[in-house]
Amino acid sequence: MNNRQNLAEHGAGLCVWALAGLGVTANLTGAASLAVVGFIAFSAFKKYRKDRCVSAAERAAKALTPQHGMPERGINAALRLIKDLPKPVAIDPKDLKDALKRNDFPNTLYDHLFGNTYVPKDDGVEKALRIVIAETYEVLRLEDDIHKLFTQESLKELERLAALSAENDAAFQKALAELSEGQEVIAGAALHTMDRIDEVADRLLAETAELRGKLHSAEKFAAALAYKYAEDFPDDLDAALKTLASALETAAKASARNALPSNLSEAVDTIVADVERLKQDGQIEEAYDKAQAERARRKEARERQIAEDSRVLDLVIEHATYAQDETGYAEATLEQIQLDSPSAEDTFKRLRALRRERYQEGLRLGTPFALTAAAGLARTCIEIAPTPYLRAMAQNDLGEALRNQGSRTHGAEGNALLAEAVDCYRSALRVRTEDDHPLDWAMTMQNLANALQTQGDRTEDPEGNALLEDAVDSYRAALRVRTEDNHPLDWAGTMQNLANTRALQGIRIQGPEGNPLLAEAIDSYRAALRVCTEADHPVDWAMTLQNLANTLQIQGTRTQGPEGNALLAEAVDSYRAALRVRTEDDHPVDWAMTLQNLANTLQIQGNRTKGPEGIALLAEAVDNYNAALRVRTEADHPVQWAMTKENLAHAELARAEHDTTTDLRPHLQAALTHVDNALRIFDPVHMSYNHAKATALRDDILKALDAPPPSSSS
Repeated sequence: MNNRQNLAEHGAGLCVWALAGLGVTANLTGAASLAVVGFIAFSAFKKYRKDRCVSAAERAAKALTPQHGMPERGINAALRLIKDLPKPVAIDPKDLKDALKRNDFPNTLYDHLFGNTYVPKDDGVEKALRIVIAETYEVLRLEDDIHKLFTQESLKELERLAALSAENDAAFQKALAELSEGQEVIAGAALHTMDRIDEVADRLLAETAELRGKLHSAEKFAAALAYKYAEDFPDDLDAALKTLASALETAAKASARNALPSNLSEAVDTIVADVERLKQDGQIEEAYDKAQAERARRKEARERQIAEDSRVLDLVIEHATYAQDETGYAEATLEQIQLDSPSAEDTFKRLRALRRERYQEGLRLGTPFALTAAAGLARTCIEIAPTPYLRAMAQNDLGEALRNQGSRTHGAEGNALLAEAVDCYRSALRVRTEDDHPLDWAMTMQNLANALQTQGDRTEDPEGNALLEDAVDSYRAALRVRTEDNHPLDWAGTMQNLANTRALQGIRIQGPEGNPLLAEAIDSYRAALRVCTEADHPVDWAMTLQNLANTLQIQGTRTQGPEGNALLAEAVDSYRAALRVRTEDDHPVDWAMTLQNLANTLQIQGNRTKGPEGIALLAEAVDNYNAALRVRTEADHPVQWAMTKENLAHAELARAEHDTTTDLRPHLQAALTHVDNALRIFDPVHMSYNHAKATALRDDILKALDAPPPSSSS
């Protein structure tokens, strides 16, 4: 035997050894020379599959001829490398099985055998090694009995024989001769199992002959299934028979369906036909592999399509924002979520989470469309909610977005938003009852009260006061659940809102009759501050402190003398404290509002204070108003901008009228400019109250400008 044939048989032996290992669970370990183990395995297998072995070796030998570019030097070097493989070589059968599925068995086996071995780059050594493995594998892979014939014990026997070759050549030659005479290295139990499988398969085919005829089952397909289930249930004929019968019926139905005309694409019809043909030909594993491959391809295509669709929807969402189109924004957002959402509950949950993001953005930054988008998303959540409870949750969400929109929108449009918010809360309360969902009920009751409070604030009496009383009743109802002991933070929030409403009522009632309501509001704010501390809840603390300051300012304005001045001073201190948290960077909208309220109070103090101290207070008020305008711009917050402009007009008029001012006209001209700016927003139809108030202020400024200057001798 020449080296070319020798290399071919050794390569075939390595493939037999590796394929045999697919049937064992432990790693394959060559205790002796792997080349000898492979050669003995090849000899053992050759006894049972001579034609296959000869064919594998011959195919490899032909591929190693000089005509195929394989020099003799490369053949010799490759043979030496195989014979010198390290002792042990270990390969996990799982790796080889995975390689079979990937159709990469030869390369994987080569990498395991020679990956850590120096292989010369010249003379085609690597090429020779890869050829001998690949060519023998192409033949041996068609023999699906190899992994069934060899067991862990028989492979160990091969290693034992190989060890003899290193210790005693005579003993090895004798063992090899006995092997060729018929000594069974292949486990007898394995052969018995194979015989049993053949017997069960024959029985299965005989038992299902009538059923197969009725179903017109393909002979090769039925035979392949019979052998598979015989192998799966070699000792349970009844289980194998039931499994086969069920599979044949399933196949008949599938074949009938596959034979029907299709309105699917040609590509789908082709893959269905190909898989059906393989199935009918008995190539059930190949049919399954083909179907799985098509599934993987389509999954990849589907994921690519989803990614492309998602990118297009990103564009729609982006431009819906520019167009201020809440419906288009919500529809595109829903479609994007549905691209990969597994259920209606998941879709609802994710859409609602995005709604919350936009809602929080609107609250924090005051971006108008953020609240509009949040409302649109909430409406969509109501439409897709899979349960009444989730629908009520979305109705409450929509109420919140509408209430905040309405609070920031004046005139009829704002009132309509608030009315719709109230309707949303009342609808939610039909499901969120105090008995069934007490916490949700209390939260919705508070939200309803908030909307009623804003409505009452905008509505003239007696209807306005009735709305405020309705709000008070709703807050107090919520406090039945939201107690200080059990839900301190919620209790504090409701207490603060109750205080806000009482303060509004106290403001409406002029004179001494309103003072008890203001006092009740102050007590409620101070109670809330027991829970909302600066250290633990800085944002809530700052909000409560501002509201307390607002009420102190009103009380101070109504109270003359030292007592009133003390109340105003306490209000100023409270505003300044709140600004430690409400910064321009972190909370720009709240910062601007607090700064304006501080300026209002400083203006009142300045009006009451003579001399340099008073004019300094007025100057500080003007500075704070101007600072607030960095956030309260005409473009983003036109109404708030106009109100601040009107306040600036009042402050400049107060500076002109202060006892320390000698030149009135600069302040009066500045006041006139500010009030004219405000009147651009305060139109007489939609904001009649604000328009009338600003117009009266303008008249006062013009009268002051027309008045003669004060006498220099006075």
